[in-house]
Amino acid sequence: MINIMTLLEKLKPEYNEVFEKNNIEYPALVDRVITCFETTEYVSDIPFGIWIDIQFFTNVYSPFELFTDKI
Repeated sequence: MINIMTLLEKLKPEYNEVFEKNNIEYPALVDRVITCFETTEYVSDIPFGIWIDIQFFTNVYSPFELFTDKI
């Protein structure tokens, strides 16, 4: 059996903390991002609208920066 890891499982701890902190002020946006991470396996499958929300919270240039090397 192949173990499929979601993006949420691959998310680096420091970015998980960013989303947890922002969940208080922006719960709907954080929920959209986390829901996407829970259901998505590959960075290339992140929808553009979700990527804009991710950039708002993290200020990263590339979504690949958010995740461990297990991608």
